[in-house]
Amino acid sequence: MQTADLTLEGLVHDLNNVFQTIAETAELLHSEPKYRRVAGTIERSVERGRRIVWSLIENGHAQTELSPIVESSIAFSQDYLECARAAAVQFDTSVAMDVRVPGSASVWERVLVNLLLNAAQAGARTVTIAARRGEICIRDDGRGISE
Repeated sequence: MQTADLTLEGLVHDLNNVFQTIAETAELLHSEPKYRRVAGTIERSVERGRRIVWSLIENGHAQTELSPIVESSIAFSQDYLECARAAAVQFDTSVAMDVRVPGSASVWERVLVNLLLNAAQAGARTVTIAARRGEICIRDDGRGISE
């Protein structure tokens, strides 16, 4: 009887095997014109999943560039809203290229995706993301939270 590798590294390895199978399926779908958009959504979701898994073993003191995190968070949110057949949201960004944030990119991405989807669920049609050193500001035109 073979024992399972229940270490964190073993879990990461096993999940990456799952992601690889999904990515290869998306690659096959990409060859069919009518499935290209869905294939792109699957590919971005696989990459997001991989980033989340790798964040489990990343150094918690790392610094990461914010701009690509914002871009991937917006892409994932747009994919989600389209798949859910929700109303489209306009995302406006003004993120300085030199803004770095402490910690893991995937943790920041999870936070941003949650904020962006919450704004959409609250009826926002426009979400603005601005960042400069020491400050990240996210505003939307949704109905907000009642007092």
